[in-house]
Amino acid sequence: MFTEDDEKTWVEIRGDAPVSMNFFGFSTGIMDELSGMFPLFLDKILKENPLSGEFFLPIAADYLIRQGRANFKVFMSEDKWYGVTYMEDKKSVAAALQSMKDAGLYPKAIWREE
Repeated sequence: MFTEDDEKTWVEIRGDAPVSMNFFGFSTGIMDELSGMFPLFLDKILKENPLSGEFFLPIAADYLIRQGRANFKVFMSEDKWYGVTYMEDKKSVAAALQSMKDAGLYPKAIWREE
């Protein structure tokens, strides 16, 4: 179940529903689209919620799809996702990446020469 209106209404989600882990790969044209949308977002959020407003890429992507100005392909994966939101996440994610490198799932040098 999830809610988007301070728990006034709830929507049930199927157990097998795909979820977005917010990993996007964009072509360069997306920046023109997002640049055009961002000033409108700022005008609205500065009036409504300036301290915690966030320009959500999934919402922008959904809008562009509905307007027929973009299309996206969804890739399914059974892999585990490691989120990096807070500084405290770095240690556990680095350890997970190292274990995948040690197991041969990733190359030893992912981003730089070792």
